[in-house]
Amino acid sequence: MANIDTRTGTEAGILKAHAANPDPDFETFDEFSEFIQANYRTIYMPKMSKEVFEELMEAKSLAGYHKKKERGTFQSNILDLLRDGDDALARWIKKMRELLPEGNYINDFMNLNSGLCEESGWHRDRPTEGTTIAPNTGRAIAYVMQKGKRGSLRVRSGKFETEIVVPTGCAIYATNELLGLEHCHGLNGLCLSYVLELSVQVMPVEAPQAARDAAGRAQQAEEINFAAHLEPWMPETFFLGAKLKYGFVGIGSVRRCAMAWHRGLKMGKGYLRELGKDEARLLVSALSPEDLAEAARQQGMLTWRIGSLHRGSNETLMHARLLARALTLEQYEAMPERERRQLCDQLWARAVADAALRRAGGEAARRLWQLKELRKRPSLSAAELETRIALEAGEAADEKAQMKRAARGYLTAEEAITQAIAEKLTLVPSSTDARYKGVHRARTGRYEVQITENGKLTYIGSFGTAEQAALEVSRETLE
Repeated sequence: MANIDTRTGTEAGILKAHAANPDPDFETFDEFSEFIQANYRTIYMPKMSKEVFEELMEAKSLAGYHKKKERGTFQSNILDLLRDGDDALARWIKKMRELLPEGNYINDFMNLNSGLCEESGWHRDRPTEGTTIAPNTGRAIAYVMQKGKRGSLRVRSGKFETEIVVPTGCAIYATNELLGLEHCHGLNGLCLSYVLELSVQVMPVEAPQAARDAAGRAQQAEEINFAAHLEPWMPETFFLGAKLKYGFVGIGSVRRCAMAWHRGLKMGKGYLRELGKDEARLLVSALSPEDLAEAARQQGMLTWRIGSLHRGSNETLMHARLLARALTLEQYEAMPERERRQLCDQLWARAVADAALRRAGGEAARRLWQLKELRKRPSLSAAELETRIALEAGEAADEKAQMKRAARGYLTAEEAITQAIAEKLTLVPSSTDARYKGVHRARTGRYEVQITENGKLTYIGSFGTAEQAALEVSRETLE
């Protein structure tokens, strides 16, 4: 098997890391086994219900395809988006991030694994550093497997090797000392793995055997059907998102992404960017860890929007770059096509003028910075302004109405239909992919509702099922 480093992706990387931090010198298997036992614990894992799994499958296009590892990965910024919903998936992600309440959350990611890859093989993990105030001590690793399969972690050092079996319905917490040894994950077909990087000062308490057995029975009873959604395995069709946390920028680091953010719009040959590479490198080297991480996050979200517009909405790459800096995806979808094209022309003309000022240098360059302060965003068209007002109104709506809507809680499709009957409301069908009038299906797979009140567009909310969204449309229309 190949022997690679999870950060550099090269065999040279793991050899370099190993030379800097060599394995402990185990003379006997008992010493090796004692080290393993001291550096991991079996812990509880929130049950993944069928409902949670189905909602995750609806959002699988947000994952990025890792070709060498044959998996789709939801990076933490995407998990942030999913967590902020009001459905079962959002609640499950919140529980996962609280897996060890006594620890501090640092980072996480979730994989949909094909179980086919032979190249990932043996590797060593290198913990995330430089973005938190707490020291990174280890990882919690959880698996959701097909019926009859089990998750496991094989660990070796020199001539000694062992396997850590992760019971169904459970997870393990492993220290960075253990994960610094060569290890690999068992290839057990289609499965889900969830990894959290944590700061834990005291080793967690081992879950009792009786509790593990109960958790296993509860998880198996859900009968998660991976094959229905992931067979045949077509990763380039399934996973359309960014494969790295900070976007579609290739193999790189937080620093590289921060540099891309501060350099500004990439217009192509013959046009200067806001900062040259050397200038950006100097600027980034002076940033605090927090500002560095924030710049990388901004670049990640920007490139995610660029990718969504370019690949999902068939915008040219240049138009996608321009629009992604001016609009959210919601604003883009609400804007008429003619106004999108007019906005592209305006943004391009402004970018060309700014590039000309940069090339002129001197007084013209100083004028450019003054202009940037005066106009951090382009002038809004009437439709864009109306859309933005509507979105902001949705976030800061009347408190009483928001409380009333929140009190209604999450409803399954069947519950929403039953509630509509009880309230004598009609869910009006539609020929759109959302299936109901007044309901829009977002790219995340969720269902959104906007209504017109007094000639203005009002954002009502985002829902996990089309039926609950249609129920809200009927309620708002009645009110």
